[in-house]
Amino acid sequence: MKNIQYLLLAMALLVSAASIAQDNRLTLGLNYSVAVPQGDSKDLVSKTSYLGFSAELMYHFNNQFSLGLESGSQAFYQKYPRQLYKTTDGGDLSAVVSNNIETVPIMLKGHYSLLPESAVQPFVSLAAGGNIITYNQY
Repeated sequence: MKNIQYLLLAMALLVSAASIAQDNRLTLGLNYSVAVPQGDSKDLVSKTSYLGFSAELMYHFNNQFSLGLESGSQAFYQKYPRQLYKTTDGGDLSAVVSNNIETVPIMLKGHYSLLPESAVQPFVSLAAGGNIITYNQY
């Protein structure tokens, strides 16, 4: 799993921040992202994640409205130094703990460009879907 993420990270770095084919009705957008853990996840992993990417496949009905699917991945890893932990039977255990959190959103996305022909193009975008989150502690 970790090797796949490094491969995807390398591919994302080779592609520009967002690559979009503008002639076709069907476009593919690729994005690289950096994320900082928020909320309760900061208790498990406090380091910034540089292992994020997303891809969207959009169908353009006209030059203002498009609809499609978006998915991606953001992975957070943190390894803590060796510590002593109390066991349930009153003993001590010496261990190195590693926390891994990975999130994979899968969304249906709509995008509307307010001024598609201008130099500055404001837009409204809405996405809804689910999020698969895995947490492992080693």
